[in-house]
Amino acid sequence: MNRQACVPQEHPVYNPLELQLRTPEINRLHETLTQWLWTGATGGFIKGSPRIGKSTALEMLANDLSTRTKNPIPAHMFTVPPRDRPTIRAIYRNLCISADIDFNKTRQINSDILMNDFYHFLMDKARQTESKQVVLFVDEMQRLHIDQIEVFAELHDIMAIRKVLLTVIFTGNDTECEELLEAIHKKSRRHIYGRFFTQTTDFKGITSHKSLRKCLQQYDTKRYPEKDGPTYTQAFLADEFNNGFRLASFSTEIWELYNIYKRELGLTAWGMKYFSSAINVLLVDYLPRYGVDEFSIEMMKRCIDVSGLHNSPVTCIEL
Repeated sequence: MNRQACVPQEHPVYNPLELQLRTPEINRLHETLTQWLWTGATGGFIKGSPRIGKSTALEMLANDLSTRTKNPIPAHMFTVPPRDRPTIRAIYRNLCISADIDFNKTRQINSDILMNDFYHFLMDKARQTESKQVVLFVDEMQRLHIDQIEVFAELHDIMAIRKVLLTVIFTGNDTECEELLEAIHKKSRRHIYGRFFTQTTDFKGITSHKSLRKCLQQYDTKRYPEKDGPTYTQAFLADEFNNGFRLASFSTEIWELYNIYKRELGLTAWGMKYFSSAINVLLVDYLPRYGVDEFSIEMMKRCIDVSGLHNSPVTCIEL
């Protein structure tokens, strides 16, 4: 019997954008963001390596921000698109698109109208939650031109007139942001640096055996459907799970193997994209076919290799 046939195609393990693991690093980032918001920060900068999990972390935390009195702080996620015109109007236009604001995309609407539409969108979020604070996450900031950052300063100033604090949190890939950050540090941009970039933090992936084990444990505990469905591990290994098997039991072997890759490739952390890809192949393809008793370092190595961790060409999964 094909075990995969029993698992619905919408299962999070099949859908990378739906698979969300709450790592210790995400919990640390939540504490950092909370500190920034509680102290009235107008902005901040989160940097990290590509594919480390920054965007997923922010998506998970966007609905989990609150004031000291536990009132929710609304947030909006905006990803700067690639290959766009480096203009003020382009950013306002894409902000409106990200907020599903209806406007005629074929017409040349000026930036003042677009700004006004997005400003009202943010103010509506504040009113709906009776909040005096709104967070705007700007992901992939390395794609911005220095002049476009003025957009976020303008939005901040306009909302401040209505006594609503807009906190803009930028995220970007560490090495790709260098040129933009150099421009921000120039004297002529001090108002930008002081407003948005005095608060900074690094975001890393899996950096310890403890962190890896906690991620594996979530496969053993998270359910789909959430209320009464089987755990992720149970969905693919029902008999084994019911007999006491847990994916987290392989944590030591997996961590020891990753350390070999870490030394060879000079890695500082295991990016969540590569980690989840490797574990999903193990859970969906290898273990159901060969059995949990046949788990080996060689099997796990094949899973890591096809995840793209070492940037090798994608190969077919050997089964």
